[in-house]
Amino acid sequence: MCDVRVTRCDSSAPSAVVMLFGWLGATHSQLKEYSMLYHDGGACTVRATASMLDTMRTPRLLATGLAMLRAAAALLASLPPCTPLVVHVFSGGGALVWEALRDASFAVGDGCFDGSASDAALLRLLRRRVRAEIFDSAPCRPLFGAAAVTARPACARWLLLQLLLVLELLCLALLSPFSSRRRHFETHWRRGAVAAGCASLYIYSRADRACRAAELESLLEARRAACAPAPAAGPLLPPFPVATAEDAQSLLLEACREGSAAAAAAALAAGASAAEADGLGNTPLHVAATRGC
Repeated sequence: MCDVRVTRCDSSAPSAVVMLFGWLGATHSQLKEYSMLYHDGGACTVRATASMLDTMRTPRLLATGLAMLRAAAALLASLPPCTPLVVHVFSGGGALVWEALRDASFAVGDGCFDGSASDAALLRLLRRRVRAEIFDSAPCRPLFGAAAVTARPACARWLLLQLLLVLELLCLALLSPFSSRRRHFETHWRRGAVAAGCASLYIYSRADRACRAAELESLLEARRAACAPAPAAGPLLPPFPVATAEDAQSLLLEACREGSAAAAAAALAAGASAAEADGLGNTPLHVAATRGC
C-alpha cells in the first residue's frame, strides 16, 4: 500500500495543490523539506515515493499515482475551483510514476482506458486541473536513477544497492525484447504536455550524475520536434460508460464543466438530475452557469 502524505496550508485559498513524486529511495522526511518550501509559499502538497518493486510493474506505478491523485482530488474538492494542480517530479523514480499517470490519462482521452469509472474520473480531473509539470533531474535512465538512491550510503547499504542494480540490469536485458520500457528515455511522452496550456519546466545540472545534461537536452530537442501543436481548447470527455445513476450524475457535472452538450444530453438520458447538488452544494446548472453555458 502506497503511503501518501498530505500537508495543508493555512490559507483558505492556497496558491496551488502540488503533487511531489519522490525519487527512488526518498523518505517522507526528505520530501517534507520540499513540501514545507511549497507550504511557505501558500500551497498544499501531496507526496509519495514508489518502491523499487513498484518501478518494475506499470500497474503498481499507476496504483501509486492514483493514490496520490485521490488525495489531491480531495484537497481540490474543498478549495476554490480556480486552484491549479502542479506536478513536481524527482529523478527517474518519480518520472516513472508520473509517466504511468500520463499514459492512463491519454488512454482516457482516447476512450480506451480499461480501469474503473472512478479512476477515469480522477484522470479527467488531472487533465482539467493540471497547469504545470516540473521535472527535477528527470527523466533519467533507470541505471542512473538506481545509482542515485542515496548519497554516501553505509558500506552494507552500498553493497546491497550494487546487488540490486546488477539485478535490475539483468532484468532489463532479459525483458527488453518484450517491453517498451527500454524506449522510455528516448520517447519521453511524445504526445507533449498532459493537457493544453500545461507548462513544462526542466531543472538539471551538468554536475548531476543521475540525469546527464547532454542526454536530457537532446531528448528535449527531439520532444520539440516530435510534439504536434497543442489542440484547440475543447471538451476532454471521451465516451463514458454509464452503469449507475451515480455515474450519470458524475458525467453530467463533468459535461457542464467542459461545456459538452452531447455528453450532458447522454447523462440526462441515463437518469442524471440537473437539480441535484454535489458535495460542495453546486448543481449542474450552477456549474454550467459559471461557464456561461
